[in-house]
Amino acid sequence: MKTISTEWDSDKGPTDEQVDVALRILRADYWTTIRAMAKDIVERVKSGDVERDEVSDAVHEDADGSHYVIYTHANYQALLACDGDPTDEARDMGLENPTMAQLAYCAVRRDLESQVQAELDDLPEEDEAETQEVAT
Repeated sequence: MKTISTEWDSDKGPTDEQVDVALRILRADYWTTIRAMAKDIVERVKSGDVERDEVSDAVHEDADGSHYVIYTHANYQALLACDGDPTDEARDMGLENPTMAQLAYCAVRRDLESQVQAELDDLPEEDEAETQEVAT
């Protein structure tokens, strides 16, 4: 395994390789968090705490309360690590000049929503039946 030096010339800054590694780490951290949030929502669906028709509300609440939306430095991390550009989602929400926090919310919500949907689509038939029985 090749190691990357964490030291650089203060006049030249980090190497391109060091920047690439740092971005991969930020992206891995972001997606680990998104997957964990999605698993939590899916578990709440399976347990009956969240109904299928309430999943979008749960995604909204979790995205809105995430540190990626609350903290300014994390806004930038979400925007660097998310899939795609959240600007279109922001415009669809009627935000003409969205703030970084609003863009981060759009990114986290979209990525979380797609991850939750993928995990719900992968639920075995028996889990789906159990979820529906608990809800009734």
